[in-house]
Amino acid sequence: MATYEVDFFYSSAETPDTYDTHVSHHSVSGVPDYLLGEAAVGHITALLLHDNPTFKRVRNLKILNKEAIQST
Repeated sequence: MATYEVDFFYSSAETPDTYDTHVSHHSVSGVPDYLLGEAAVGHITALLLHDNPTFKRVRNLKILNKEAIQST
């Protein structure tokens, strides 16, 4: 499993069409090592939405670290 540092905007359940909250340098762990590119972004987005019930949608997610941090 890998850990990624990400940057993204999200909307809340109360205002699902307004992406007014920016999160920078957020650590997401539990990403399978074999996922790369858009597959990793999709998995990270799903993890963020699952782990944060107040998030309605995630937009402009960027992986900040070029190399995944391997979990042991």
